Amino acid sequence: FSSARIADAVAQAKRRAATADKLGVAFIGASFQQMSALIVSAFGVRLIPEAATHYVARAMRVRATGAANRTYETVGADGKASPLSPAELETLLDGEGGAPIDLSVGIPDFPLEKVELFILVTGANFGDFDWNEELSRADYVFFLTSALSALPLPEKQFLAGGAMRLLGGERMSVALMGMEKLPSAEDPTS
Repeated sequence: FSSARIADAVAQAKRRAATADKLGVAFIGASFQQMSALIVSAFGVRLIPEAATHYVARAMRVRATGAANRTYETVGADGKASPLSPAELETLLDGEGGAPIDLSVGIPDFPLEKVELFILVTGANFGDFDWNEELSRADYVFFLTSALSALPLPEKQFLAGGAMRLLGGERMSVALMGMEKLPSAEDPTS
C-alpha cells in the first residue's frame, strides 16, 4: 500500500482511539529496523535507541507506554518485569535464538496515551507467537513485508490463515517496505 494508505490508516486508528479506553495498534514483520522507522514516521515515537535497532536478531514483542522517564524492562513468563540499562538492552537484542524477547518501554511525553503500541518481530516461520492471542489484542495491525521479493510462504499462510480471518481488511494494512528501491514504471531501462 502507498504511504497515503498508511497515513489514512493511522488517522483512522487515532479517531478510534478518541472513543476507546485503549486502542491496540500492532506492527508485525521480520525487520525491527523497518518497523521502528515506520513508527517514528507515523507516530513520532522512537521505541529504542536508533543504534540498537540494528542489533535485533530474534523474535520479540515490544509494548510502549507513557512514563515519567525512559525505561526498558524485560517481562518474564511469570509477568514479572526486570529493569534494563540501555547497554543491557543492546546486549539482549544482539542475542540470537531462544524464546522471544518480551520488552516493555516507558516513554516520557508519550503522545499516544490512549494507544497500546506494540510490535512483534517474527521468526522465519512465524511460529514464535500464539497469533490468535496476539491478534485478539489488536484493534489495528500494520503488517510489514518487503517489496523487493515475493511473499514467503510463512507470511502468506499468516495473512491468509489467521490475520485476515481474525481482523478482516478494515483493521489491517500491509505495508511494502523498500518501494523506493523498485524501478519506476516511467523508467524505460527497467
